[in-house]
Amino acid sequence: MVCMSLQGPAETAGRFMNQQQLRLPSRAFDEVSKTWPELDHLVIVPGHAIQWCTEVGRNVNDERCWYLLDYQRGQVGSFLEHIKRAALIAKKPTTLLVFSGGQTRSGMGPRSEGQSYFAVAERLGLLAGTVFDRTVTEEFARDSLENLLFSLCRFRQITGKLPAKVTVIGFPFKARRFIDLHRQAAQIDIQDFEYVSIPSHDDGTVQDAYEDFRTDLFGCGEKLARKRAARNPYHQKHGYSESCPELRSLLTKCPLCSEGLIQDNLSSSLHREVADEETKRHMLDILKRFSQLDVEHGMALEAETSSLGFLGELTPEEVDGLSLDELVSRIGPEALSRFEDDLKNNPKFTEAALQEWRPWWLPLLSVQDSTTKLDQSAVPDVLEELPPLSNLTSERPPEMLWNNLVELLYLYIYFSRLYSGELMPHAVDIVTAFLSLSRVLSSQQFTHASVIHAIRSAEASVAMDSEMYLSTETKTMLLEDLLRILSNTGYLLPALGDLQRVFEKAGKVRKSTFFPAKKIYFYNVWLNDEIENDCELVDTITVSMKALITGYIESLECRQAWGRLRCWRRYSIPRLSRPSLAARESRAESRILNKPEKSPNIRLVNAGRDANMIDLEPEPGTRLVVEAIDTPGYGDDISHKVQ
Repeated sequence: MVCMSLQGPAETAGRFMNQQQLRLPSRAFDEVSKTWPELDHLVIVPGHAIQWCTEVGRNVNDERCWYLLDYQRGQVGSFLEHIKRAALIAKKPTTLLVFSGGQTRSGMGPRSEGQSYFAVAERLGLLAGTVFDRTVTEEFARDSLENLLFSLCRFRQITGKLPAKVTVIGFPFKARRFIDLHRQAAQIDIQDFEYVSIPSHDDGTVQDAYEDFRTDLFGCGEKLARKRAARNPYHQKHGYSESCPELRSLLTKCPLCSEGLIQDNLSSSLHREVADEETKRHMLDILKRFSQLDVEHGMALEAETSSLGFLGELTPEEVDGLSLDELVSRIGPEALSRFEDDLKNNPKFTEAALQEWRPWWLPLLSVQDSTTKLDQSAVPDVLEELPPLSNLTSERPPEMLWNNLVELLYLYIYFSRLYSGELMPHAVDIVTAFLSLSRVLSSQQFTHASVIHAIRSAEASVAMDSEMYLSTETKTMLLEDLLRILSNTGYLLPALGDLQRVFEKAGKVRKSTFFPAKKIYFYNVWLNDEIENDCELVDTITVSMKALITGYIESLECRQAWGRLRCWRRYSIPRLSRPSLAARESRAESRILNKPEKSPNIRLVNAGRDANMIDLEPEPGTRLVVEAIDTPGYGDDISHKVQ
């Protein structure tokens, strides 16, 4: 065993940061620090893989129990040596042992590298006595720099202070990276830092990371950010900037909001071809699907529309040689007319059109490695030179605008899929339909009561149009699209900007779109202001919205599989009375589609299953409305007239 020690006399934790950057710990962490006031030595074991075998009899040294990349074959023994060496050092009573590593593999679910190492150490009996109490995990790190910075924050969370000494256990090829670069980035004095190197197989591709970090100390550039994104398939976000204020300036070196765009782009590998070529191939794919549906559903082609049959006979070379005009001429006017009629009137064909096109917010190919080259041109541009919100209004808009934003995004997604992303050529038709479906744009002052209310309102509006069709599968697909956009802060403004440009183009022909376009512009300015001024709040709000939408998706799937009545109990709050199914459906539809009554309402938005327990004394003549619409799943208003 080789020990590359740079240990010297440890002084105080103040050496980690400039004194001007130190802040007093919060009361919560003061209480925690009383538990371990004597701890001053941090021992870090960076994770390299995830162990998934849980059977007691399984050997932790068995490679079949680990999720390994190709270059990691044969290194499980080294992982165990890292753990054993760290546990030995951690016997000193002033030491805190941290196993660091996030949920880096999509096939492993919520298992993290830190959890895996802790479980192995426990099964090997290495955490005896107080070592067990002084061992914790850090489950957000995605690379070696984050292993160091985030472990420092975990020490701060546990003790209320920064450590006086840091020891890292790892491979030889990472020694220079930690000592020369990561230690410098974390502002740790060299005499307070120790790297314990345990020999193992060396891998040249991993050593290249030294040069990457040498030119990009905090990993904010595209290459290292891409690697981090690929190692964060579950879009985990830490809160260390709040719980570790001494390191906040280091943790925020890379812009938080821009990371969202990198995260989704790099984990999805978005791709789009040249517009004309994409249009031609997409049209072929759609027509082939329609032809296949004719066969599957016994709808034989008429003689005058049999020209669709040539589609399956075209070779790729013949397709490349056809222009879009030549393709249309080969199909013939009769077949195109039938194609349009089926798309308009037959739900099966509408489903095919919605599902065939791949939107810009979804991946075309899964990422195989961290060096996948990306094409970000598919993402629409954000509107340029958006002014501060204070230029448009002196009042702070209510947070309920987020509910309205959900409706706009939902309908944007629907029309994007319906028109296969070709929004600008059909701007007038899209805007006309959009205004007929959107309660936000069709009224001057309207605010949805909740996220689920906004979604159900949009779904009901679409369902009323006989030319449109939404099955449970399509509803789920649209909601998953909505989740994808909400999961990425960097996709919100591109989506709104794209919608704004569609309305502006339609406005050149249809003057009645002027005010709706202005309203969408306001949402662009408002959202941009929210992201710039309080990005973390935006993340918090979108996470809450995603949780509600996920629950709503689960309720749709439950009702499809088990029936509405059976799932009604599971996904709704207790009712004051249980009306018939027909009455509940009628009332829900009426609530969404009809204008509210003129009598004043006191609206209680349910936050859980105890909404009926709210103590309120309304004025006589007031209509009391208790809504379950924020509870994931099927919820209806329960109204009682106050006498």
